[in-house]
Amino acid sequence: MKLTARAQRLSRDPLGTVWRRRFNLGAVPPRPKSDVAAQLASSPIVAVALDIGEGAGALNDTIRVTAERGAARLRQRAEAQSPGDRPYP
Repeated sequence: MKLTARAQRLSRDPLGTVWRRRFNLGAVPPRPKSDVAAQLASSPIVAVALDIGEGAGALNDTIRVTAERGAARLRQRAEAQSPGDRPYP
């Protein structure tokens, strides 16, 4: 078996060197803090109430395009407009 240079050592490393090696094992440099504005621009969360009845073709197209974005998060919630109306499924 071939011995490495570490096997040839006759003295121990100083305590500071041992601790640095032990506690920095696998240490990676810290990541820079993320920019909040960039996060909001990449995946905005917006709560709105829309009446998408007839005649809202441009609005429906815009919603469709927004839904196709990978980072967009949309949720549908149907509400009854009056006590006799039934909400959409």
